[in-house]
Amino acid sequence: MIDLKDVNVSLSANAASFFFAFLAPGFLILFLLKPQLFILLDFWKLFILASAITAPPFLVTMLFAAAAYFNLLRSHPEHVDNWGGPREWYLRLAFNNAVSMFLIALLIWVFDFSVKGYVISGCVLTACNFLSEMYYFLRFIRDPENFDYGWFKSIRSLIER
Repeated sequence: MIDLKDVNVSLSANAASFFFAFLAPGFLILFLLKPQLFILLDFWKLFILASAITAPPFLVTMLFAAAAYFNLLRSHPEHVDNWGGPREWYLRLAFNNAVSMFLIALLIWVFDFSVKGYVISGCVLTACNFLSEMYYFLRFIRDPENFDYGWFKSIRSLIER
């Protein structure tokens, strides 16, 4: 069991990101699409299903961030540290994924989408997340020394605590 004094800011940020980016919107989307299934399944099956329906948009942008990292490692190794590492990408992309998934849940609720509507809106928002990550990468390439993501300037300090 984890003692409360052993919990640090980094662990808390990672756990909160996982909950708000994967579990909470996944549970909500499952409840909106199939309320009977939501009631019938036990917690662990819901946990796996909720994670599975919210993970693909996150994984697409995470793979792009990793590809950008390895491209930088080959072409501009002196600027790789400014792009960040996997934990920074995780926090940044988890925030983007949470916003996207809750927006999809809102669309499902307002427009009474079916599973097909979820898939279409998920693909559109995944493309938007991919394009925003590409935009960040292009901004980074232009000025790697003064780059920040804009919405969360101290992401590195959150990880290093």
